[in-house]
Amino acid sequence: MDKSRADLGLEHSARWFEYHADQRQDVFKMFLLVCAGILSASGFVMQYKINFAVVPVGFVAIFSACIFYFLDRRSRRLIEIGEEAYVYFWKTGGLPEEHCPVIKSSAAHRFEIRYKHAYNAMFASVGGFGLLFSLYGLVGNVGVTLANG
Repeated sequence: MDKSRADLGLEHSARWFEYHADQRQDVFKMFLLVCAGILSASGFVMQYKINFAVVPVGFVAIFSACIFYFLDRRSRRLIEIGEEAYVYFWKTGGLPEEHCPVIKSSAAHRFEIRYKHAYNAMFASVGGFGLLFSLYGLVGNVGVTLANG
């Protein structure tokens, strides 16, 4: 492959990476907005003791966490495709491998946290919250029903 085609491939793969990385950030921002809505709804439901709405709010949290987790997995895979192409065109262009940003950034560092770790922790936390909130609603509603006879 000639140098100009490798340079063009490098440029296109960098744009691919940038586009999907930005998209991933935007999706996570949307997840945070949904989480704010879920927390607001759960606070409202608890404050006004609207017992019949506790379980649905919990299910919305679980469903949202699952949907955004799968969207994030898809975005992460698209980013990886861009990284693979970038490394290929970097090497094809004859650039020194030790200076490739993708290779350097993927080197393991001790105690390093990556976006996927933070995002997965958020998805698991919101899903866990939804599960606990739903269980609270089920147990709370059973307790209210038993107490009322």
